[in-house]
Amino acid sequence: MTSRSGWPAFRLFLVFVAVLFIVTCDRGIEVRSYREVTVAPTPVGTLFDSTESNADGRSVQNSTGWNWVTPSEWRDMPGDGLRLARFTLPEGGENTVVLLSGDAGGVEANVRRWIAQLGVELTQFEIQQFIDDAIQVQSDLGFSLLDFTSIVRSQGDTAFLVAIASVGDETMFVKAEASASELAKQKVAFISLLQSLKPAPSVSAYGN
Repeated sequence: MTSRSGWPAFRLFLVFVAVLFIVTCDRGIEVRSYREVTVAPTPVGTLFDSTESNADGRSVQNSTGWNWVTPSEWRDMPGDGLRLARFTLPEGGENTVVLLSGDAGGVEANVRRWIAQLGVELTQFEIQQFIDDAIQVQSDLGFSLLDFTSIVRSQGDTAFLVAIASVGDETMFVKAEASASELAKQKVAFISLLQSLKPAPSVSAYGN
């Protein structure tokens, strides 16, 4: 028979055992939840992937459906996503070729965005004058070349060379980004790339 004086201690012991049992059980139960993430394939992922390397000015033929001649000091890099082609410039910088449906937002909207990226402020009149001063490149595609080196503050600042051409119901953009001084050196090579860009022989002529 348990004495009355020992009963509180015995009840405390039972409470301790019960708490210990509950804690031990809780630690043995691990609830895990998982969220399934599905990455949808990009339909244009393989269409605009150029993996050939060419750094000696030879003509490049690839699976994009376009041909071009890489400037002798430039290096071809793999295209990705919507970029048909990508190149690195000799003293730093990159050039990309992109083909988008429709007018891709229009020339003025894109020019405004590029000016903002460079941190330059121009009036509406100056923006329109800049667009009107675009160089018309003699080429199969009839590119208009916008030279952003003329609006940055110094030759060390980042600038763009951007060429735009209508290709059927699509628009091609060729954009070089580097310091203004590097782009000035590469402008002739940039124009030569524009003049060499054309659909591969197996591709029907655009606009016909």
